[in-house]
Amino acid sequence: MEVPFDLSTIFNKDSSIERIDQSRLARFTPQRYPALCKAIDRIGALSAKAQNLRKPLTTLDRILDSDDGQILYIYWKKPESSPFSTFIGFIRIARKKLYLRDFDDKQYIAEPICILDFYIHESEQHSEFGHELFEKMLESEGGIDASKIALDKPNETLLNFLKKYYKLENPVWQSTNFVVFPAFFEGIKAEPSNDDDGMHSARSTKRMFQNSRTSSPNNRTRHADAVSSLIHEPELTSPRIKYDPETPRGRKCIRDYGHSNIFG
Repeated sequence: MEVPFDLSTIFNKDSSIERIDQSRLARFTPQRYPALCKAIDRIGALSAKAQNLRKPLTTLDRILDSDDGQILYIYWKKPESSPFSTFIGFIRIARKKLYLRDFDDKQYIAEPICILDFYIHESEQHSEFGHELFEKMLESEGGIDASKIALDKPNETLLNFLKKYYKLENPVWQSTNFVVFPAFFEGIKAEPSNDDDGMHSARSTKRMFQNSRTSSPNNRTRHADAVSSLIHEPELTSPRIKYDPETPRGRKCIRDYGHSNIFG
């Protein structure tokens, strides 16, 4: 994708892959670098189109407005015969705190690198540019292993890419639509099991449901009237509380309801 600007004037000339964090991206304002800013939005739109999404996941504003320190990796080149540059593809990443479960339903809390968007221009998809870009990202983020990343709503193309180049199979889908792979959980400790508490809670809920039903003379069940329960079982209501007028709660009652506490 052509960018009507010589990116070598602001990018590292010795590398085809540029790492741009939020603070640096904020300096590339639309007023000073309109071609670059528009190109980011354009290639984000192409990524959305390739994934059959209604709206782009990657825009300049979305990156700048995020609160998770997003980073954009851009694969670019500057043809010698042209005054302009070319965007080949990009990866957008961020570290996010995730609550994850493995296939055994064990829970983990982790803050991995997350792939939020990944795209190689359709004219270059049969090249190795995607692999080069991904490898550069892994290296730049501390040499992490591909199995230790998380994917945000990956499509089949990305899953096949990771299977081809990194032998990552059997994705573990999360309720949040993030995906990790079984090797992600190797070497990290699971959170303490809450199975006992969960079973106790489930039993308590069942008892509450059963107690909320009464039997009529003809053995047909009916739900207890909640309002009636409140009227005829006053012992279940919360005790009235009087607040010291010198406490924050007391002063709030005075401000809201005058000098008398309507709850008292």
